[in-house]
Amino acid sequence: MGCYAVFLEGANFRLSQGGSPLCGFFMTKRVEAPDSEEAERIAIQELWLHPELAGQQEDVPAPTITARVVHELLASMKMKDTGLHVFPMDES
Repeated sequence: MGCYAVFLEGANFRLSQGGSPLCGFFMTKRVEAPDSEEAERIAIQELWLHPELAGQQEDVPAPTITARVVHELLASMKMKDTGLHVFPMDES
């Protein structure tokens, strides 16, 4: 079992208190998995449970979470998840 840093990008989320405008975000998650493909799958699955993102799967436009980079970590690295780094999206 290896440790991986998974750099994720989200798009089309409603993260403001009023539910609008659409936002995107970046986040890096630390995941333990047997390989990089499984690390990507686990990171995305866990991120959909994040309190600010949960329940938005059926929204329109459809929000997405994509793994941009998966990097295996040295066993000695004790990286922690980053927070959501949110940015506004153009709704045009």
